[in-house]
Amino acid sequence: MSSRSLDGIAVLLFVLLVLAPVALSLVYAALYGAGLVGMFAPGLSLLYWRRVIGAADTWTSLGLSLSVAGAVVILTAAIALPLSLTFRKRLQRGYLAYALTLPLAIPGTVAGLLGMQLLGGAGLVSRIGFHLGLTRGTADFPPLIQDSWAIGIVMTHVFLAVPFFVFLFAEIHASERIGPLCSLAAMLGASPSQSLRRVALPILLRRA
Repeated sequence: MSSRSLDGIAVLLFVLLVLAPVALSLVYAALYGAGLVGMFAPGLSLLYWRRVIGAADTWTSLGLSLSVAGAVVILTAAIALPLSLTFRKRLQRGYLAYALTLPLAIPGTVAGLLGMQLLGGAGLVSRIGFHLGLTRGTADFPPLIQDSWAIGIVMTHVFLAVPFFVFLFAEIHASERIGPLCSLAAMLGASPSQSLRRVALPILLRRA
């Protein structure tokens, strides 16, 4: 069997096993919300959609989700980019590469439970702060879980995303030949900071 046939079979299996179930579930959810399917389907009705769209909690939740996503992206880039530029050569092998790979293997659900155990009022961080004399008890520990600012959610997502973006920035740095471009800029009279601000950072952020 040729490689082209194998590629076709792989694409077909991906469509049937991954894309098709997701698409069917979305279609079913839309029909169910419109009252067209289900055991107690009343018939075509947009009542449920109007209730959801008209509820203030819906827009509050949407705003919180967008705020969390924006905060995660900004913090992740602010942390991962300097790490990638500083330790780029060490990411190819060694203990740092293995250490950054570990969070990539943690499922999201496990990371959420881990965040609760670490950042909760009676969590590990709170206990360490108490033993160091930084707090007088769990009541003095700032709320990081189920708080109005979603700090615990943001911290957990950043913990999962930073290693990925460190490797991503390092890969872009190599594939776009940013090192030679910065050397060329230096030959033309650019300082290291100018090469970083005008050559490396724009390419890395645009490509990422």
